[in-house]
Amino acid sequence: MEYIRDLIIEVTNINEISDTEIQALEYAIFTNSTPSGKTIEFSLEEKDVFYDAFVADSKDGVMLSDDYITPHGENPLKDPKPILFLKIRPDVTINFYFKLCTTHLYKEKVCSSKQIEEIKKQNDFSSSDYKMITAHQKRNLFEKILLCIGIGAKTNIGYGQLKKL
Repeated sequence: MEYIRDLIIEVTNINEISDTEIQALEYAIFTNSTPSGKTIEFSLEEKDVFYDAFVADSKDGVMLSDDYITPHGENPLKDPKPILFLKIRPDVTINFYFKLCTTHLYKEKVCSSKQIEEIKKQNDFSSSDYKMITAHQKRNLFEKILLCIGIGAKTNIGYGQLKKL
């Protein structure tokens, strides 16, 4: 959670964000619900959409290559049989597509724009309890996470590591 907190602080103008707010943000982005399972009534324009990632360029038009993994099992002296699998070649350019929206946090809960407007009308709005993460800030956050953590399995041994072009 500390890593995500540090990134949110780095890419936004938010100076402090609680674990509860981070969890609420995560649930709102990926499930359109609260951590307790209650659906957040976002308008269609306020929902983040994660489109596919598409190959944009590959050397000689080839994007996949063979690789092998060799399971050794319990007996290190046993003759292991390598297992063939496909991997995306390192020289392949992939574009990721998102439609990201501004997210509002108020009193440690994610709110729709409509809910924020209602709170403001009731004169119950405290700006010190309000945080906003813009679509641009969210894009920068996702970019940093993807570049640092990577995608898919075996990122700790180099697979799925990304670099910005």
